[in-house]
Amino acid sequence: MVKKFWVLALCALLLAAVSLPSMAQTACPVGTLAGSATCGPDTAPVDQSPSRPTSYVRYDGYGAIAYSPASHVSFLNGASNGMGQEAVIEQAMTRCRAEYGDCVILHTWKNTCANTGSVIVDGEKQVFAVEARSERATARKVRQECSRRNPNWDYCKVGAQPVCAKSWGGYVSY
Repeated sequence: MVKKFWVLALCALLLAAVSLPSMAQTACPVGTLAGSATCGPDTAPVDQSPSRPTSYVRYDGYGAIAYSPASHVSFLNGASNGMGQEAVIEQAMTRCRAEYGDCVILHTWKNTCANTGSVIVDGEKQVFAVEARSERATARKVRQECSRRNPNWDYCKVGAQPVCAKSWGGYVSY
């Protein structure tokens, strides 16, 4: 019985070995048997799986965040309509000054998104800006920065509107 099993196993192995070249060589001229010298190898299999979608969009353009320390309000500005970095900065400062007077540039960026956040560190409010590849990722980066600055998370606020380097502007209050 054991001898019969090994004979069948050997036959199956030989059959598989003989049939492999014919399965792998299907690029043969018409009328030629698979496995002959005139057959070529199969073409490499094409990966039919869809490409993995990216979670971000590249935003061509510049952005700037003007911040009013007195009122704790930021104006976020992004532009992709041919404005250069200086023009985007000036526009952010003009809009911030028109509303809040004294303003400073908190952050500038290119081809990405940004958001603001604030956290209490040693009793003082610290306002900061972060960059990321998507609007959603900016909120995650703000929380990471809050945690880095104050591991106790006494106070952490994520800016209400992330801005990407595209035409958009808005105010964020702290």
